[in-house]
Amino acid sequence: MPIDAEELVLLDVLKTVEAPQTLEALAQRTGLAPGTVGRLLQQLQAEGYRLTHSPNGAWRLVGVPDRLTEPELTWRLGTRLIGSQVLAFQEVDSTMDLAHEWAKQGAGEGTVIVADAQRSGRGRFGRVWTSPPGTGIYCSILLRPQRDPEELSGLTLLGAVAVAEAVHLTTHLTPAIRWPNDLLIEDRKIAGILTETQRQAQEPPHIVMGIGINVNTPAALLPPEAGSLTEAAGLPVDRLALARALLQQLDRYYLAWLAGETASIHQAWRRHLTTLGHEVTIQQRDRTLTGTAVDVTETGALVLRGADGITQTIHAADTIQVR
Repeated sequence: MPIDAEELVLLDVLKTVEAPQTLEALAQRTGLAPGTVGRLLQQLQAEGYRLTHSPNGAWRLVGVPDRLTEPELTWRLGTRLIGSQVLAFQEVDSTMDLAHEWAKQGAGEGTVIVADAQRSGRGRFGRVWTSPPGTGIYCSILLRPQRDPEELSGLTLLGAVAVAEAVHLTTHLTPAIRWPNDLLIEDRKIAGILTETQRQAQEPPHIVMGIGINVNTPAALLPPEAGSLTEAAGLPVDRLALARALLQQLDRYYLAWLAGETASIHQAWRRHLTTLGHEVTIQQRDRTLTGTAVDVTETGALVLRGADGITQTIHAADTIQVR
């Protein structure tokens, strides 16, 4: 059940104070009547928030339910564009498909579709993205940039950087980016990014950026090459804190991209990139390429040097293996 505005006010206080608080102290901090505070505390407990109650009547928040809801995602989020509207669902077929549908109905730029589980989550080239309930972050962001098509590849770069920065801020782990948009920790994929463009008749195209992160996903539910943040960190990861950090970092980097700060975004992406200097095998639909990844272009294309010393620029690949 969605939490209401008064509950959010009380939660905001409970999350920012460390010492247990009496009803009177909470009433003073929130501006609510003590009786209202007492009722709200009972409601929060019924909704899964873990609260302790000491003999002297003081309350303290010790845990929140592991779910992503619109009120908690947006409460004092502080973003200017991303998260201007958040639509949270318990389970959907695909947040990507839902975001495209909302785009066709006129949803504004920055709208976020997030689900606790997906029945048909997908990655690049139609691959399945495992999306079990209550364990990961599965979201899609609607963007409507007025940019030339050749500039749009920068969105994938900024998305990868935003995910890496959000993970680091929340867990202190430092993901690496495997060209072009897979995020790895200890050579295991923990997150992926998918961008899709659609056009409606005479309307400008819209873009949906889909992001999937394996947060607390059990290894038994993941493909062999994938990992999770909880596995890497050795303890459970706060999905809500990570999701909020992700929206904040996406907002930061998307606004920078709109302002033309593409060089700084490219530099940040390149710092996280783990592919350069390695021997790689690239599988495209009709050919297999091998060589050394020697550079990336400003648009994110990979420069590959073959055994014959000839370089070529690779804009996309079905798969890439790094040795």
